[in-house]
Amino acid sequence: MQQPHQQQEQQRRRWIAIAWILFFSTLALWFLTGRNHPFAQKIKQFSSPDGNYKLVLYRLPMLLAMPGHSGDADGYVRVYNRHGKTLCKYSVPMVSMVQALDPQELKWSDRAVSLPNFEPCPLSNE
Repeated sequence: MQQPHQQQEQQRRRWIAIAWILFFSTLALWFLTGRNHPFAQKIKQFSSPDGNYKLVLYRLPMLLAMPGHSGDADGYVRVYNRHGKTLCKYSVPMVSMVQALDPQELKWSDRAVSLPNFEPCPLSNE
């Protein structure tokens, strides 16, 4: 029969093991999901003039930030067609770069959408 002290020690070790497993699982999820982060926050959306496409800005959560620096967070931009299919993906080092855009700065055409400082995104007719 185990002593109460040994039982408490075993229980403590189990909880520590569970905590480490949860920590590493969360860390793996964070890194393996890449730029399609499960905790990303939708910040802004621009729609094409015909309504068939949309450009969406997402902000990634920051673990540490000084007050007033939330706009310095990394993020990404996705361009979707009307069926929700992703047409283009862009990584954004600072969401404030895109968040401050005026809708007039986006250049929509029948074939592509151009975002300042990024490659044009070809638009499909699907």
